[in-house]
Amino acid sequence: INDILRETDTPARTGGDEFTVLIEQVKESSHAEVVAGKLIDIFRKPFVVKDKEVYATASIGISIYPDDSTSHDQLMQYADIAMYQAKKDGRNNYRFFSFEMRRLSEEQMVLANHLRYALANDEFSLHYQPKIDITSGKIVGAEALLRWSNPKIGTISPGTFVPLAEKMGLIQDIGRWVLEEACREACRWLELSEDKPHVSVNVSPQQFRTGSLVEDVKIALDASGLQNEQLELEITESLLLYDSKDQLDLLNALSAMGISLALDDFGTGYSSLSYLRRFPVRVLKIDRSFIHDLMENENSKALVEAIIAMAKSLKLEMVAEGVENREQLDFLRQHDVLVVQGYFYSKPIPADTFRELLTKEPFKI
Repeated sequence: INDILRETDTPARTGGDEFTVLIEQVKESSHAEVVAGKLIDIFRKPFVVKDKEVYATASIGISIYPDDSTSHDQLMQYADIAMYQAKKDGRNNYRFFSFEMRRLSEEQMVLANHLRYALANDEFSLHYQPKIDITSGKIVGAEALLRWSNPKIGTISPGTFVPLAEKMGLIQDIGRWVLEEACREACRWLELSEDKPHVSVNVSPQQFRTGSLVEDVKIALDASGLQNEQLELEITESLLLYDSKDQLDLLNALSAMGISLALDDFGTGYSSLSYLRRFPVRVLKIDRSFIHDLMENENSKALVEAIIAMAKSLKLEMVAEGVENREQLDFLRQHDVLVVQGYFYSKPIPADTFRELLTKEPFKI
C-alpha cells in the first residue's frame, strides 16, 4: 500500500484484514478514485510466501471530507458502509459512499433488530400455495411459504428477510419452526381430503451444514404424527454444488425415511446431470422465470422442453411453478407436466383458507 502513496498520505491497519488510507489535499473526488484504482491494480500481483504465490484482492470504500461528513467517526463509518457495498457488488473493486447506502444500511439494521425477536414474538406465519394435478383438478399438495409481519414495520418480503436471517445465523431456528408448523398443519388436511396432500418445505443450505436436519425432521414428524411420505423438502441447486460426502449421506438418510426431495428453481443455477444422477432427487421444479414468458420467448420454451425431456429420461416427477394462464397450462399438459402451482389456480393463502379449499370440488381442468 505504501508503494503507491505520497509522503503526505497516511496508511494504517485498523484491525484484521482492514486497512485505512487517509489522503490529504484532495481537490476532486476523482483523485481518490485514482488511488483506489492503483490499490486494486497492485493487489493483482501475487505475494510470495515461503516460495509460494498467494493472491489477495482489495475491496475499497471511499468517503470524502467535507462532502459526506465533517466528523472523523462518521467518515470512517461511511467508508466502511461503502466497502461492504463493494464486497456485495463482487469484490475487488471500489465504491464511493452515498446517502442511499446509509439509508439501506440503517434499514437493514432496523430489520435485523426486529428479526432477532420475531420468532419469540410469534410474528411468523405460513401461507400455502396449492399444487394441482391438472388431469383431475385435485389438490395433491402445497408449498409452505414463510411470511413475516411486524407490528411496527409491517409486512416484510421473504426475499428481504430470509437472506438476512441466514446472514445473522437465525435460519436454523426459523427453519426448525417452519418444519414443525408445516407438519402440524398437514396433519389437519387428512381429515379434509382422501388424497393425503403432501406439504413441501423449503430448506436453506445452512440447515444442511449444521448436520441436525435429519433429527429436526424426525422431531417434527413425531410431534405432529405426519406420515413421512407426506413431507417433501425443497432444496436448491447451490446445495448440491458442494457435492460432499456429508451432503450425500444426509440426503440419502432423508430419502431412506421416505421423504421426497425436490430440486427447486431448476435451470436457474449451475444445472448438472452429474448431480441429478448421484443425489436422490425425486422431483424437479421448473422455475417460474421460464414459465412467465413461455409463450412469447422461444429460448424459454426450448429450455422448458429440454428440462422436461431430461426429467423424463431420469424418471423424475415434475412440478411447474408460476403458471398464470390457460396457454401455459395447455403447453405443460401437452408435454406431460401433470402438477402445477401458480396464480392460475391460487396464490399462496393462509392455512385456514387452504383448508376451506380442500373441502371444495376439484378445480376445473
